[in-house]
Amino acid sequence: TAYTGDRKAITFGAPAQVGGKATIKNTAAIEFENMPAVTVKYAIVCDAATVGNILYWCPLTAVKTCNAGDTFRIPIDGLVLDLA
Repeated sequence: TAYTGDRKAITFGAPAQVGGKATIKNTAAIEFENMPAVTVKYAIVCDAATVGNILYWCPLTAVKTCNAGDTFRIPIDGLVLDLA
């Protein structure tokens, strides 16, 4: 089963230099409630709540298996984007 939709607004902190790259992290937890039974392998960041473009996509550091009704949560500082 592919999970689509339910895009969330993400609040990022100011960029910081990490290993010679500008890096940003989420400053609030991101929660996807009432998930279907699905295995989550990737995260995407889009530029709009609907339609729009995918700006970033990346594999999760750990694959997460959700049961129907679960909440999938990305904790504070759990979404890290390198800005090349």
